[in-house]
Amino acid sequence: MPKFALVKTLTPHIQYLIVNNDCVVIPGWGALVASVSHSRLTDGRLTPPCRSIGFNQALTHTDGMLASSIARRDGISYQVADSIVRDGVDELRNIYDVNGEVSIDRIGTFTRDDNGSMIFSPAADSIANSPYFGLPALALASEETDIPTERTPRFMPLRRAIRVAASIAVLTLLGFVLSTPVLIDRQNHDFASLTGPEITSGRPIAISAPETADTDIPTLYIQMPPADAVATCEDAAPVKPADHKYFLIVASHATRRQAEDYIAARSTEQLEILERDGRFRVYAATGATIEEAQRPMNDQAFNSLHPDGWVYRAR
Repeated sequence: MPKFALVKTLTPHIQYLIVNNDCVVIPGWGALVASVSHSRLTDGRLTPPCRSIGFNQALTHTDGMLASSIARRDGISYQVADSIVRDGVDELRNIYDVNGEVSIDRIGTFTRDDNGSMIFSPAADSIANSPYFGLPALALASEETDIPTERTPRFMPLRRAIRVAASIAVLTLLGFVLSTPVLIDRQNHDFASLTGPEITSGRPIAISAPETADTDIPTLYIQMPPADAVATCEDAAPVKPADHKYFLIVASHATRRQAEDYIAARSTEQLEILERDGRFRVYAATGATIEEAQRPMNDQAFNSLHPDGWVYRAR
């Protein structure tokens, strides 16, 4: 299948981004979405977890992630990198229109069916599954499986003798302890009683008045902080309402330490960590709807800090 130069230029960036992110948008083409299938027990076999790629043809609006990756690696401006991405997508579409199919190495193949619709088939050696590569399926032994016991009779008599001797020693020690009398001196001990103590006679107690110091007692003044210095609820980190299931993601990491380092480097922003499907995503806002979660993206200052922001729906 023909592969042109610009498509080869985009391929390593797409591969890198899908390994480290859950969603990679190819502008004007669609979005690759990675999802994790957890381990399952089927017919006595425990299959390992798997990370697979899906395709959403409706997400074609650029999020800047692919162009930013090219700009960082090649040391060029974002505008030049964005032009390379658009040319590469045009080349990808030309191959698809002429041949009816086009593939991206270790990502998958896009095929046109009889109705003219685009069908995506993920690659068997998908790079998105790199975190779980090499994990084998395990065959679990059932309860009816016969376990060899050839050496068991050789050690059973010794083990049984040790258990019997230990039991006899414990019973003997308990019998000695329980049968030994304990002497109690009842004359010199106090016992609980409902009768209160008897007071035979009162004894005066002399309390001396404190002496007055010759020096004057200093006056202590406490300076209160100004009203604007007192922290308010608006300064605190936002608390996600229970009905918010949409998160504005600005970064996605494989470990919590990486996510915490990302937040530490941006201490002036209010960022939190969302752990889902083995990924630690850093989010800047939440919402009950997609529009509500996307609200910060309308701010030009926010877009300059997080041009790759995208919305994640928690399941």
